[in-house]
Amino acid sequence: MPLLTLNERLWVARQRTGWEQREVSLLLKVRQATVSDWEKGKATPGGDSLQSVCRLYAGRGVSSSWIMTGDGPVMATLAVRNGT
Repeated sequence: MPLLTLNERLWVARQRTGWEQREVSLLLKVRQATVSDWEKGKATPGGDSLQSVCRLYAGRGVSSSWIMTGDGPVMATLAVRNGT
C-alpha cells in the first residue's frame, strides 16, 4: 500500500482526534483556511508549524513520526496496546 502524502496524513490525524478544522486552527493559532489548505495539499506547514502540529496530535495519541514520514502506526497508543 502506498504511503499517504503529508496532507492526507494531516487529515487522517485530525479525524483520529475527532477535532474539527476550527478547533485545530484555534489550538495552533492559525486560520482555519490554513488548516484546510494543509489538508488539501494547497500548502505545507513550515518547520515550526509542522512541529506544532506534531506536538498537538501527539498529545492525542497520533504518532509524530507517522505524521512526518508516514511510516509506522498512526496511533502511538495502539502500538503499545497491540505490542507492535
